[in-house]
Amino acid sequence: MTKSIHPYTRIFVYGSLMRDMGNHRILRKSQFVSATTIRPGPDQHFAMVDLGAFPGLVDTESGYSQQIVGEMYYVKPDVLEALDRLEGAPDFYERRPVQLACGTLAETYVLNRANRTSAWRVMGKVADWRKHTSQDRIGTRWTYHLG
Repeated sequence: MTKSIHPYTRIFVYGSLMRDMGNHRILRKSQFVSATTIRPGPDQHFAMVDLGAFPGLVDTESGYSQQIVGEMYYVKPDVLEALDRLEGAPDFYERRPVQLACGTLAETYVLNRANRTSAWRVMGKVADWRKHTSQDRIGTRWTYHLG
């Protein structure tokens, strides 16, 4: 986890913490900045996996990468602590820096390497949890296996 010198931390959320999703209440006192994405880049390779009630990001470290759809917020330290508790950081998820499509650095939650399994399947090149949960999860949407 990185320490911020600002009274807030930029957080990128991509699942149940987004607006109109189940855990968004934790961010109700935080400032929404924008809808944005994590774009694949030479130093960041992420894939979104479906864990049932919520998604997870895995660092594929393999060159396979998706554009991850989400939202950026400014959060204060008390909210950051609540997010870390919800996400089980640093044991289940790790909070890591990522570069967003707009060029801004933010932090997001990535599954701790110890919690990975090759059995998870991921979506195509664009991973959008909101769209994924509003559609049938069975069918041609799954295209790649982590391995």
